[in-house]
Amino acid sequence: MDDAENEKLTTLADGMDELLDEKYYVEVDETTITINVKYPYEIPISQCNSTDKLLAWIIHLTEKTWIAPKVLREFAYKAASAGDFDLPHV
Repeated sequence: MDDAENEKLTTLADGMDELLDEKYYVEVDETTITINVKYPYEIPISQCNSTDKLLAWIIHLTEKTWIAPKVLREFAYKAASAGDFDLPHV
């Protein structure tokens, strides 16, 4: 990917964040993480309680038209906390 393509993707991601309704939330209870952008989307904590499982969910969620980068980021941090593991850093 060249710099121009990368810049277009970055601009698109920033635009999605700006368009996102501020009423979204990512909530965690004892067994479930709920992402609510347009409607509740529930994910069992047991299905994202390791880095491998969380990565699979992140890939799955990126295929959704309603997911925005800041929602995905919040989901990742809250899932790691709920699953009691640390996210790797680059």
